[in-house]
Amino acid sequence: MRLIPFVLAVVTVLMPKVAAAQEWIEYVSKQDFFSVNFPHEPTIETITYESAQGAPLPGRVYTASTGSSKFSLTVIDYSRIEQIQQEMVKKCPPDVHMTCRGTGPDGPSGSGYSKLDEAGAYDWATWKVIQRGSKITQFQWTFVDYIMGRWIHTTNADGSRTYDAIHMHDDRLYWLTATVPKGYPEPGIFHQSLHIIDGNGAIIRYNGLYMHGYPKPTRAGQGGGAAAPAAPAPAK
Repeated sequence: MRLIPFVLAVVTVLMPKVAAAQEWIEYVSKQDFFSVNFPHEPTIETITYESAQGAPLPGRVYTASTGSSKFSLTVIDYSRIEQIQQEMVKKCPPDVHMTCRGTGPDGPSGSGYSKLDEAGAYDWATWKVIQRGSKITQFQWTFVDYIMGRWIHTTNADGSRTYDAIHMHDDRLYWLTATVPKGYPEPGIFHQSLHIIDGNGAIIRYNGLYMHGYPKPTRAGQGGGAAAPAAPAPAK
């Protein structure tokens, strides 16, 4: 009989620790201007990302796992793609066609097609999702705080599900990827938590649709309309 109070005491002590381990955190990166939920502090890997036109772009991958589920946010910096392509076109043969050199920094395509390269960043990332070979079960337009993007759901060979959301803001590509085991619910706590922030750490919300490369709409709270609503829920 004396064992029962002892067991209850142990359970009481352990339960808060278990509950705490299951709590997600809001992770903020002032370096890459975003906030997003992760199951715990993510690891950060510095990468070089090859654009559609072969430009080596700097990026970082933020990753956290819990059980058999994995969550990552890849941020690719396109801000110096013109300068990078200017260096690359120096290696073009002197008699090469414009397909190597592009139209130069003041032309419509940029050096080495840098402007088209950045404009097609959504499509290049989408193509990489398609190349995985998994079955695409959902492909739709979406937005976060009126920043447009793509939403792609796939089913993998082992029955697990992968959810990708791709956005772009101020020359940065934001690519969320979550993979969960077969039968698990959609990880909305992750891919619906993304916010883009400014240099002061404030969430950027627009009064109208933000499309990268086009004039920015006014920000919510700065006149011109109400705050942006949440993105529409994905179709079932």
